[in-house]
Formats: sequence, structure tokens, C-alpha cells
Amino acid sequence: MNFQIIRKETLFSENVSQKDVIVYASKKKEPVSDKTLVILLHDGENFLSSAPFLSLDINHGQLEQGKIAFSNILIVAVSSAKALRKNFGSSSRRYSEYFPKKSIKFIKNPITKFVYSRFIDAKDFQYSRFIVEELKPWFEAQFHITLSRRNFGTIGISMGALAALDLSLQNPSLFGFTGCMSTHWTGILLRQYLTLPSGKKISRGDPYIAHALINYVKSSLKNEHMPIIYFDRGTEGLDSLYEPYQAKIDKICKKTNSLTYTSAVFQGDSHHQHDWSHRFEAALEFFKVSYLTR
Repeated sequence: MNFQIIRKETLFSENVSQKDVIVYASKKKEPVSDKTLVILLHDGENFLSSAPFLSLDINHGQLEQGKIAFSNILIVAVSSAKALRKNFGSSSRRYSEYFPKKSIKFIKNPITKFVYSRFIDAKDFQYSRFIVEELKPWFEAQFHITLSRRNFGTIGISMGALAALDLSLQNPSLFGFTGCMSTHWTGILLRQYLTLPSGKKISRGDPYIAHALINYVKSSLKNEHMPIIYFDRGTEGLDSLYEPYQAKIDKICKKTNSLTYTSAVFQGDSHHQHDWSHRFEAALEFFKVSYLTR
């Protein structure tokens, strides 16, 4: 199945930097209706090269939710942050926008907690608010569709995976499934955050941030949410840091009785676009099977 671009738009926001939005359709001529499945991608540019070539069989009612057999899929790819402030790099802004703000209260280091509260929780880094209050109404108006957990899912990579999970935890009635690929549980040290604009690579994480994120998930993931969640990670490069933290998240998920989830490991994969591209189909296949068995 080849996905085709049906809409390109730049959205200006009161909550985040401007976002480029590209909408792909699995069947260009199929009208958008209650039989349309919508998948929201964070860090959309990391998926764009593979999106037109995704293979997902939705013919003959293969992908169903309740009594609905989806006849079309729309992929909504949202770009990551753009640097609009002088001396503030796009990587720093992206980190600040995607970071789950409600996890800040769980940071035990007082200095780190102060910096995150003062700067990362700033009014123009509110990505979740942008999605729910601005992107969702825009999309519903443009395509004459109502989004809910019946027809709406979200997928992200790295910091985008944290953004996707945060959206799902805070809006359980909105997202039917959530994909978290190479979830960046480790955060970054403050000094590395300050050097992001210069393009320096992240060499290690901050355990205070990792523990805060884990405690946030533990406190927010409730049985009544009944979500479908896909986690994965590679074993090389930055992905090699995630194993101990993902293991703790897996334990939390196992204790949530109503949760349908998987936590996949891809040996030899790294924190790279090529690896995420082939894993995207694995995430969609998991969602398809999970929908059919609920």
C-alpha cells in the first residue's frame, strides 16, 4: 500500500514553535469518514522517507475496532521544533517541547527541578496543549472528522516517544494506541542541554530525569485507561542506555491489568532513522493485531 500526500500545512501556535504538518493517505480518493484511522507522528521528518512505502493491509476489514472496519488510513506527520529564538537551537527547543511537564514534580535534584520548572515548563514549550487545543481542532475542521480513541493513535521516536506517551497518559479518551520507539528515558545532563545548540552529541543521561519519568508513568498509568502501547529499543549507540529504564517501565506495565502492550528489542539497531523506519511497520502490525483481539 502506497501512502500519498494529500495536505501540507504550516501551523502557527501560541504554545510551541511553528509546525509543518504533512498528511498522508493510504487511499487518496477514499473520502474521510468514520471508517478512517488517523495516526499522529511526532518528529514526522524521521518517518517521511518511509511513510509512502508502508505496508499495512486494511482491505477486507483486516483492521477493525469494535464493529468498524477501517477503509483508509491518514498519517499526520508533525515536524519537530524550529528555533525561533535567537541563540536557542532547534534541538534545545525540541527537547523542551517534548519533555513531559507533569514529570517535573518527581525530579529529586533541586537544581535540576528548578531549571526544568523555570525554563522547560515555559509557556511556549507546551507541546501537549498544542496537539489537543490547536492541531486536533484544525484537523477535525479540515477533514470533517471527530477524533477519539476509536479512530486515533499516536507514535513518536526518542523524545517524540515521550511526547506520544505523555499525550496518551493525559488524554486517555483521545488515543486508542500509542507507539514509543527508542524512548529517551535518560533525559540529558544540564550541561549537555546547554550545549545542544552547538550540535554536540548526548553521551550519557541524567538518572534524576530517568527516575522522574518512570515515577510519572507509574503514577499516571491507570487500569481505566485501557490503552494499547508499543515500546521498542535498539541495542547500539544511544539506544543501549535505555535497557535498565525500559525494564522498570515494563514492570509497571505488567501490573496494569487492562493494558495491552509489548516491549520489543531489535538487536543491532541504533538511534538512527534507517532503524526506526523498518520498526514503524512492526508497531503498526502490533496495533492491528491488538485492535482485532480487544
